[in-house]
Amino acid sequence: MILYYALGGGLGHITRAQALLYTLQIQKSEAVILSFPLSAGIAGSFYYTVVSAPHGFRMNADTCSIWIRQMFLRYRPEISFVDTFPAGLMGELYGCGFSTEWHNVSRIFRIAKYLETNRLNPASCQRFSTVWFTERLPLHDERLISSFASVGRTID
Repeated sequence: MILYYALGGGLGHITRAQALLYTLQIQKSEAVILSFPLSAGIAGSFYYTVVSAPHGFRMNADTCSIWIRQMFLRYRPEISFVDTFPAGLMGELYGCGFSTEWHNVSRIFRIAKYLETNRLNPASCQRFSTVWFTERLPLHDERLISSFASVGRTID
């Protein structure tokens, strides 16, 4: 099973998830996308299964950590994609310790500011097998994101 962590609201995360999973030729039955409630309301129109965070979901690290842990216990993924910052939106994946092969889906965002704001040590953040670059990043950001992974790949 593949779990694709796409919290963050909006359709960008789900659209990227759909495109990446399809490009990697992952079968519909093999993947579940975790989404913020706002974007999951139209989940039925997507090819892959989208599981919405509970209605009234409070966006904070503790609540996210609990819900993510429940999803990991339910689906027991062998592979997980994180379509957000390396430690999650608010650090909820920081030191989570789930036994899975981790991949990061990267796009332009302010990674250095995120690490500073959340007081996260890059050396303690989640390590990824691969960072999938969905667009060209500024060189500094690309180097910083790449430091979290063994391999960086560009999706064409």
